[in-house]
Amino acid sequence: MSGNRPHPDVPSASADAAALPSRVHDLGTLVGLGAKFSTIYADPPWPYSNTAARGAAENHYPTMTLRAIRAEPVKQLAAENSHLHLWTTNAFLREAFDVIRDWGFRYKSCLVWIKPQLGMGNYWRVSHEYLLLGVRGNLRFADHTRRSWLAARRTIHSRKPFAFRELIERVSPGPYLELYGREEQPNCGWTVYGNQVERRLF
Repeated sequence: MSGNRPHPDVPSASADAAALPSRVHDLGTLVGLGAKFSTIYADPPWPYSNTAARGAAENHYPTMTLRAIRAEPVKQLAAENSHLHLWTTNAFLREAFDVIRDWGFRYKSCLVWIKPQLGMGNYWRVSHEYLLLGVRGNLRFADHTRRSWLAARRTIHSRKPFAFRELIERVSPGPYLELYGREEQPNCGWTVYGNQVERRLF
């Protein structure tokens, strides 16, 4: 994928996008550059209180408090008309709506990732995650033919299948910012914020 697909509501920003760094450790760097992104893709390291879930997460990447997640300067990095694609689980579904609001977006819709593998759970065995869509301004969705679920096998702990990034490029325009990326990605025109990323990314 190109990383910056044409969109009827977004002027061509290829030169500006090309000038953006591909990887950063601190969102303040992007704020200082005056960077603005039309699409933000976020997979927050939610602070699970369940012992098993918390241990599984913290063994693979540092988690953050809800206050710290909500305080990220995303509102300063989002373009006036932009999309937010935010991952969450059953355990943090309510909190995710607070994050969407605090980051300057309005909740609009939801995509469900269906996992064939049997998951954990105190009630139902959870085999899905949610990718919530937030909208800022009046940026239109570029492709209305897509269904609201995608089936894909889990990868290494908490890493989301690359197919979701490709899908986002079809419905939302660049420049693209990924928050809390946890694996090395092909050079495809995105900026990746990685204070939670495995060190090999850098």
